[in-house]
Amino acid sequence: VAANSAAMRLVGTTRTAVAVMLFAAAALSSTESVAEEQPQAAPKQKQQGEGLFIAWGGDVTLGSSYGNPPDRGRPLLRAVRSALRKADIATLNYEGTFGPGGASKCGPASENCFAFQAPAGNARTLRWAGVDVVNHANNHAWDYGPVGWRSSRDALERAKVGVTGAPGEIYTVTKKGTKVAFAGFSTYRWSNQMGDEAKVRALIERAARNAD
Repeated sequence: VAANSAAMRLVGTTRTAVAVMLFAAAALSSTESVAEEQPQAAPKQKQQGEGLFIAWGGDVTLGSSYGNPPDRGRPLLRAVRSALRKADIATLNYEGTFGPGGASKCGPASENCFAFQAPAGNARTLRWAGVDVVNHANNHAWDYGPVGWRSSRDALERAKVGVTGAPGEIYTVTKKGTKVAFAGFSTYRWSNQMGDEAKVRALIERAARNAD
């Protein structure tokens, strides 16, 4: 989990960043408008208390048919929990589903096929670790078809973890009085299409209108 390495501090922002989550990589796209400072103003004093810190984590899964980690997966995130919880907003790419529900995409004789489904209760581990929102626009979101996709959404909702990535979907988080919009993109039919530039631009522009 690369939760700490891609953290970003947004200081003096009047236009909130829109987090664009891609299938193979993640990037934060921001538009900043910084008020002109008086020449005598000290930057540190000007910025104090105005920053918004966003922590980004990479691919995470908390269980599969091949085995589930102990203690609902908490040991997997314990090392980065402090960094995630210190952030104003913490987000990561969740690869997999939360069950039970759905038929695995991998048949009995499948080779080099991986389907991830963790117990529904493991979704609460994300909240425990400090995660506010996950991207679900990726290949493993549909490992157990529409039933597994739906059960994952239900588990995340019960755990009070936001999610984005479905077609047309935008998720907003308000912290420190600032609204931040998240949208997930990938190459699969259950996600926003990252290959359609016009649709990507339109969704990001709509997300920006929903943000501060």
